Amino acid sequence: MDKQASILIVGAGIAGLTTAVWLHQAGYRVRLLDAGQAGQESTWAGGGIVSAVPPWAYPENINQRIARSRELYPDLIERLQTATGIDCEYQQCGLLLSGWPEIEARQWLAGRTIPFEYGQRADFEPALNQPDDPVIVLPEVSQVRSPRLGRALIAWLKQHSVIISENHPVERILVRQKRAIGIRLSDGREISTDGIVIACGAWTDRLLQRSGLNRFGIRPIRGQMLLYRTQPGLIRHIINTPAGYLIPRTDGRILAGSTVEPAGFDRRPNRNGFDQLSQMAHQLLPELTSDRIELHWSGLRPGIDRDEPLCGAHPGVHALWLQSGGFRNGLGMAPANAEYLSREIVKFSTETVQTVNS
Repeated sequence: MDKQASILIVGAGIAGLTTAVWLHQAGYRVRLLDAGQAGQESTWAGGGIVSAVPPWAYPENINQRIARSRELYPDLIERLQTATGIDCEYQQCGLLLSGWPEIEARQWLAGRTIPFEYGQRADFEPALNQPDDPVIVLPEVSQVRSPRLGRALIAWLKQHSVIISENHPVERILVRQKRAIGIRLSDGREISTDGIVIACGAWTDRLLQRSGLNRFGIRPIRGQMLLYRTQPGLIRHIINTPAGYLIPRTDGRILAGSTVEPAGFDRRPNRNGFDQLSQMAHQLLPELTSDRIELHWSGLRPGIDRDEPLCGAHPGVHALWLQSGGFRNGLGMAPANAEYLSREIVKFSTETVQTVNS
């Protein structure tokens, strides 16, 4: 398989879209297939925090990939905005953590070179309730407006003649002699390819099972969100507590999230989620009253029964790669995972060519 080979990516969310960018830049012919609309599902629904929250609750490899993404995002965002004119509102706004066990935070920060500050809520965000509560601030944490990022990635890929096939549900991966050779759509059509990346989020295990392949314990975890309309500058940082988080946008809107619900494939928001989030938001920031709520929605994250998300070659099938299981950190890890996976695919291509020629 050489670099002019074709790669099919199943799933056009943040994982699939960023992987397509990196593979296109590496010289591959890329096509994305999505069961619905590109850039929707958890990509559209997510808050866009480029950090684990709190970071000490997650394995080191996840924090390392997020740190690498923070290095990659500025250049990616600049290229997308220059090419498409879409402002993804990427900004380094900082993360304020409050209410977490201080000993865990101090242990995680010990010996690290990342900047941080200690203080009280009132020192950093005067509008917050309980102004004397202690906080830790990580000033380098960034956010991006994820629906806009999705639109910008789609526009960039289309400008570069990458095919994005929407409303193309994949029924199964076709395997011959332990090598992926194509896919079968739900309408029976088959598409041949030289390699496949599975990046369909919460639906990954369903596709693997239909294809007669081992599952990896990926399951849908519903997350509900609220959107408030306020005046710009009410808060500046992302605010994170054990009860939830607030994300300020540049136009004054504030996102409140998010629930963590094993609700199967039911993505419908409900009253319980609304009440949980609205109470959390009002307790943190009294100005967030119910009459300021603009929108209530939910999405399905790809939870996984292991510490590490799937990002690499399938262990039993050649020319098949997995890019899923990011759970709450899929967007934060996306550029780093795309960079890593594209390198693995290039390495596989090189080794395959060498084997054929030897």
